[in-house]
Amino acid sequence: MAFMHPAAFAGLLLLAGPLLVHLLLRHRARRVPFPSLRFVRTSRTAAVRVRVPSDLLLLLLLLLRLAIVALAVIALAQPLLLAPARIARWNTRLARAIVLDVSESMKPMASAASDFADGEARSASFAFRIEADHLENGLSRAVAALETAPPALREIVVISDFQWGALRRAVLGTVPDGTGIRFVQIGSGQSERLVTGPDLLGVGASARRDYTLSQNATGLRARVAQPEAAGLLLLAGPADAGAIRALQRALAAAGTPAPSPAEPLAVVFAGAPAQVVRALDTRWMIETAVRMKADVELATACAASEAVARQSGDAPWHVLRRDRKGQAIVRAAAAGPALLIDVAAPPSAFASAAVVRGALIARQSSTARPEHEVRSMPGADLTALTRSPSPLKTYVPGPGQVADSRWCWALVIVLLAFEVVVRRERNVSRQEGCADAA
Repeated sequence: MAFMHPAAFAGLLLLAGPLLVHLLLRHRARRVPFPSLRFVRTSRTAAVRVRVPSDLLLLLLLLLRLAIVALAVIALAQPLLLAPARIARWNTRLARAIVLDVSESMKPMASAASDFADGEARSASFAFRIEADHLENGLSRAVAALETAPPALREIVVISDFQWGALRRAVLGTVPDGTGIRFVQIGSGQSERLVTGPDLLGVGASARRDYTLSQNATGLRARVAQPEAAGLLLLAGPADAGAIRALQRALAAAGTPAPSPAEPLAVVFAGAPAQVVRALDTRWMIETAVRMKADVELATACAASEAVARQSGDAPWHVLRRDRKGQAIVRAAAAGPALLIDVAAPPSAFASAAVVRGALIARQSSTARPEHEVRSMPGADLTALTRSPSPLKTYVPGPGQVADSRWCWALVIVLLAFEVVVRRERNVSRQEGCADAA
């Protein structure tokens, strides 16, 4: 026996009601006056005794009422008889969650993958189709979807090209043990892929690097993309013009991302005139500042430097980095449409180059794109991760299952009818007893 809503058993506390009614019922005795009671001083007592029912019919009424309340609570708990025939019927059904990879690399095979997913859905009793850019996210959604399925065998089918690194073995540990997993690999991958890299900062012109990825090698081709784009302003004192040009050449040689006119950056070094600023109030500025605070390389470079003394306080600046003495060496604020980065160091310092490079990388927020991978997971690895769904041996919570509570309600009705008969017989016997006493 299983119960679909076991929380309803809290209603068993209602069994105290009939007990209290029967045990605390006050019995008033008939008063018989005696002449000698005139000489006894009157006193007020409040004695309460718990009486054990001595009337058999009354005791039977108590038991009937307790049974009625208990059966009603059991019926509300939705009992389910786990008969072998019922469990065998559950094991003939299949609840399947189909995870369809819709990432960029699957676009050439999108039609074939969709048709295969439709076929998998038709062959299942209950089907859930899940389209996901990332397989790990799709697996977690598939597990959640199967939890809403009625009792049945449970299986997850993943349809993808399975690029190398797209699926980690640790993620499969989140799938319940009884749930089957099957992998359907679509396509055979590409032997070579051309990847367009980001625009890079140059001296006089922006450069772009294109990458050619193959199974065993990576090719690089650099080309001039366009004239130097606006979006980066370096401000320093009049005597630091040569240091600014040297800084630009160093940033270009390091492969620093190019700036964007839509999201301009202005970097102010020690010795530059003061600027009118306000607190960060634009989303991209705040995100850039947060990424700069999390930059480990920038933290190392700033910790090894010493900040030049400033005359102004930190308000409304947002401090990003401090030096080894705890003084603010890098601050951020908004100045017009630009994100203003204030560096308490000359442009010739190593920390200044690290700050400019870190700001351009943080503004771009370029991350690795696994869709550029040309290798695929070997079929042997996918076969080793495949497992069949386990047969059900007990009740699996899920909607669409009809409980056996109707039998409890039928028994409640029978007991109610019997309680009416017993109560009527007891009233008749009490009336007859009163008549005999009269």
